[in-house]
Amino acid sequence: MTPKNKTLMWLGILFASILSFLFGIILSFPLLAYSYLIIIIASAMTINSTIKYFQERKRGRIYNYAERKGWDRNNYGKSGARKAGESFALVSVISITAVLLMANYGYLDLNPDAPNDRTFLVAGDDSEVIEKQIHDIINQERSQYGVKSLEWDEKLASIARAHSQDMADRGYYSHDSPEGKSFSDRYKEGKFNCEIAISETTTETTDGTTTTTTYSVGAENINFLEGIHGEGIIASEAVDGWMDSEGHKENILTKYYKNEGIGVAVSGNKVYITQDFC
Repeated sequence: MTPKNKTLMWLGILFASILSFLFGIILSFPLLAYSYLIIIIASAMTINSTIKYFQERKRGRIYNYAERKGWDRNNYGKSGARKAGESFALVSVISITAVLLMANYGYLDLNPDAPNDRTFLVAGDDSEVIEKQIHDIINQERSQYGVKSLEWDEKLASIARAHSQDMADRGYYSHDSPEGKSFSDRYKEGKFNCEIAISETTTETTDGTTTTTTYSVGAENINFLEGIHGEGIIASEAVDGWMDSEGHKENILTKYYKNEGIGVAVSGNKVYITQDFC
């Protein structure tokens, strides 16, 4: 393959990898690490092929001049061994850089047997990113089942964050706190009133007709993840876990819930997630 064709090939791969990276961000696909790797390789090889293309053009002009002078054109250009060595060095640098980048961003554990106590999400902004990503994925799931999207409720999110943080601080994983408080107790403490009329029953009595209304006071999903890195991956793993559980899935797809709040707390490499509905 000529240097020109190689340059065009790597430019095409670079363009496709950039598109893949952008779609990964938009659709929250957990493929960004591989897109990073392809972009790095394609960029390096495009630059390398472009340099070789212009070197070849320059060398061609030199060859033409050498031929006119009667020089031996075989003495020009790099030896095959030197070219192979340079290619090997380039691929090695690209591979090592890609591995270090993936390890740095948490997509690759270089020593899986070692205890991992690195806090990989230390800023509050990271937790909020995960919360909003989970919210978006939840509404995508509801849309696929023909259910209206949930609205984000900041008061519910505050209650959910407090429970997630309490689980992280005290090292337990349960809907009920060690003191036995449930999500409905936390709603009351947070001054959040959730009362949804879901059905009415009419009963005939000797005194006339009596109508009984059944109410829902909301629901809660919780999740616990350990050793999983990357906001998008954490969000998708959390929702996948809920959708694989009948009770959690029922909460997510309940038609009469209109609002939700999600709270994420991180302790070391452990992630606690609470999802409250109303």
